[in-house]
Amino acid sequence: MVAPVRTHGTRRGLLVYAMLLGACGDDDASPSDAGADAGVSARDAADDGSAPDDGSASDAGLSCPDDNCGLDCDPAETTVALTAASAGVPALFAVGDMDPATSEEVGDGLHHLFVGVLHVDRDEPGCDRWDAFTHDAVSSSPEGPYVIAPEPILPLSQLDDYDRCGVETPSYLRADDRTEYIYYCALSAPLLGRIAGLRRRDGGAWEKLGIVAEPLAGQTTQCEPDVVHDLATGLYYLFYQSDFMVGAERKFGLIVRTSDRPDAFDSASDVVYQEYGPEMGFLTRPSLSLDPYDGVWRFAFDANGYAGTPAWPESLIQTWARVPTPSLLALSAHGGILHEPEHGTHPGLHLPGRGNVRINGSALYPDPDRVLFFYAGIVTAPAGGPMTATMQVNAQTCRRRR
Repeated sequence: MVAPVRTHGTRRGLLVYAMLLGACGDDDASPSDAGADAGVSARDAADDGSAPDDGSASDAGLSCPDDNCGLDCDPAETTVALTAASAGVPALFAVGDMDPATSEEVGDGLHHLFVGVLHVDRDEPGCDRWDAFTHDAVSSSPEGPYVIAPEPILPLSQLDDYDRCGVETPSYLRADDRTEYIYYCALSAPLLGRIAGLRRRDGGAWEKLGIVAEPLAGQTTQCEPDVVHDLATGLYYLFYQSDFMVGAERKFGLIVRTSDRPDAFDSASDVVYQEYGPEMGFLTRPSLSLDPYDGVWRFAFDANGYAGTPAWPESLIQTWARVPTPSLLALSAHGGILHEPEHGTHPGLHLPGRGNVRINGSALYPDPDRVLFFYAGIVTAPAGGPMTATMQVNAQTCRRRR
């Protein structure tokens, strides 16, 4: 079997506001106004700001030069990748928020999914009913099935005040031949998150880095990080979700920071990509990786209808661009559904209906024809609320248009 590729001048992460902007044709619905009040700069919705969208440093050897880099994602090409039951520990209830790492990246001959797991036996005062912590899961195949380790990668005995309520939404990065990172949402209380990091060298134990991205004034929570390394620029890009103030109004957006090092991201580089209002909804969980065959950056993200968004209620979107920080309109023009949620063809993978398909992971590239994404599927109805739903990780195969 050919090993899957994911050139790790890459990684997870990005946007959704683009989809609504493109669907509505609302050129005034730009995040530029938010930038001035939030203390961050904002990307113009019609301009890349870094490179033309019809060309990039990846053009050499590009196999889709005519804007035909789109994917077709058939829901029938979906398999179970990971269930919490694989750990054999009843207290591990549901798995979600995943990020893959190839056997070449980790260097142990196995494929990995770093994944958030609900611990139903944990009842920490001041935290959620159940807390989520990052576990490692392994498989001999990129599609799985994966088997999850019964213990989290960060022992619970090593939790500090800033991550006592959760080590969630992991993002994996191989920085060099010796060093790997995991970035995560560190929860000190429900909905109070900071972006923190772990590092290991030469395959040893993970060590804590602490907070790697301090919030700006007015930001009360940061979560769902995704970090990539762009070999063309030498920069590391941190995508994350945060709130910020626009005058007296609190809004949410996807924000990107840049750094020339992987262990610290200065807030001075913050750029707001999108905000949401009652007409736009809540857009979240960025994912990004560089396609080594087509030479483009592939994005995936949740588009949620929490605020009544009509265009993309509870949908997974996949799209692409030639640069890691593209224009919003470029992403909108290239976007499509990653996994259609309404069908009832495989209830063992997820229940039909929007809201039962969510939480994407970065793409892998098993061969020149296929692109492999991961997503979370809800397989039992949440009769007792969202935290009682049974969730598993599924693998969706998409195929290139040739």
